[in-house]
Amino acid sequence: MQAVIMEVIDLLRNVAMTRIDLVSNPMGIIGIGMNAMNKYPDMTGREKRAVLVNALTTIASGPDGQLGTADDKIPKPIVDTIVSLIEGKLIQSVINFASDVSKGRFNVNEAVEVAKETEKTCSGCFAFVLSKLKKKKVDANIKKP
Repeated sequence: MQAVIMEVIDLLRNVAMTRIDLVSNPMGIIGIGMNAMNKYPDMTGREKRAVLVNALTTIASGPDGQLGTADDKIPKPIVDTIVSLIEGKLIQSVINFASDVSKGRFNVNEAVEVAKETEKTCSGCFAFVLSKLKKKKVDANIKKP
């Protein structure tokens, strides 16, 4: 399993170096990781998720190996959101919900559950993005003459 983790780490590092736009895009990172995991059909879904989470946190944590420090390649709130999306049921719930709606089977209770799971999973990432936007606004105001 360690060899698979190292292979996925190498792939994601190469993508992160050539596609800077994906570093701040949780769904882009998940998509690339999931595509990479398709090369291992003998692994269970649980094993694939574990490898992907391990690879992502290794890359994101930077040279010091710890998330939440200045040398992180991917900010910790984004990593936390990615891990929640991979390990949780949100993505599958949204897919199932969209499929049901497209077939005319709208279930209000399911919609509420998907909304709650989305809020729970993504609230840390939203807070991080808002803090960055506020900082940019403050920085822009400081630079004005």
